[in-house]
Amino acid sequence: MARPRSFSTEDAVVAAAAVFWSKGYRDTAIADLERATGLNRSSLYTAFGTKQAIFSLAGKAPAPAAPAGRARHGSSLTTW
Repeated sequence: MARPRSFSTEDAVVAAAAVFWSKGYRDTAIADLERATGLNRSSLYTAFGTKQAIFSLAGKAPAPAAPAGRARHGSSLTTW
């Protein structure tokens, strides 16, 4: 029997979204997502399946706030 998850998938997706916004899909490595979410590679793949699946969910997450003095361009991750 699988253990129950000890993390919030919503929190992980929001953390991943910030990385994708910052680096873009192509330049985001699984190691970047591990650091941002605090989850190991195995947990990420078990919870989400693929990097593309995480990206798809992250695209539905609220966009991170732009730093002061900088405008945010576009309204979704796919515009980057």
